[in-house]
Amino acid sequence: MSQSGAQTTEGRDLQRRVQVVRLARAIRQMLASLDEPFDLDRLARGACLSRYHFVRQFRLLTGCSPERFHLRLRLQRAAWALTASDASVTEIALAAGFKSVEGFGRAFRRVYDVSPTTFRKLGADPWAKFSRFGYWRPSELQHPAARSGATVMMELKELPAMVYAGVRNLGPYSTVGPAFQRIVGRAANAGLMKGNTKVIGLSWDDPSTVPAEKLRYDAAVTLDRRVETPDDIRIAALPAATWAMTRHKGSYATMTQSFTALFEEIGKRGDLVAIPIGCLEIYLNDPEGTAEDDLLTDIGVAVVEAG
Repeated sequence: MSQSGAQTTEGRDLQRRVQVVRLARAIRQMLASLDEPFDLDRLARGACLSRYHFVRQFRLLTGCSPERFHLRLRLQRAAWALTASDASVTEIALAAGFKSVEGFGRAFRRVYDVSPTTFRKLGADPWAKFSRFGYWRPSELQHPAARSGATVMMELKELPAMVYAGVRNLGPYSTVGPAFQRIVGRAANAGLMKGNTKVIGLSWDDPSTVPAEKLRYDAAVTLDRRVETPDDIRIAALPAATWAMTRHKGSYATMTQSFTALFEEIGKRGDLVAIPIGCLEIYLNDPEGTAEDDLLTDIGVAVVEAG
């Protein structure tokens, strides 16, 4: 490459970096003023660009208009409130700048594919589908405090082998909602959701010893026959086994505490040893039409009798 060509390339690279810095500054302005009316002129001035060039460059960087991005940030903040606060959907909708719950629900569904109520019940992932160039971060919001001292009624059950189609989620167990949305949606579209179909979850790692970003979880539906599936859906089989089972009632967000109590019950039995073939969740009702307190999930740990 000639010297003049190299200088031209360096100049273009510098120009791109300057544009990214300017647009990142605009996104920081959005994040700092989510409760204020959207002001395109102010954002363009902050980026030292005309309205036209600001909108054009913003679209190239993020894939959407500045106004749409601002709305998505408000909806993401609302998604965090749904999973991490006790505020009602109405309160969250008004805080997000919507005049009605219906309008909020329509906008929320366009971004997250499910209603706000279902998103809350699933404990889904507020960061799903968001640009790496800007997203709202929670400051003081935390998930509800874990219940302590929980006790469970444990029962040993012989379950047959189960063939399942699953979507693998890699990350915190609290972020598996989108995986369930994908597998259940695709199974329904393929006509695989029958009367005997079970919606199940399989967690493969101990969150107390494995980093959160490496936790493996399969959101799945059972099959009565093998089927062709897209690349992001895997077919696997859970072997026949004896399971220590209990029924979890209530929010999915507190299921970890029920599993902890179940492992404690297994530990009290000197004749049982847990085996590592995944912790099982069998979902017994539909979160779309069920009150959160009435959600039912059978959870289990595979065990063998100690020699």
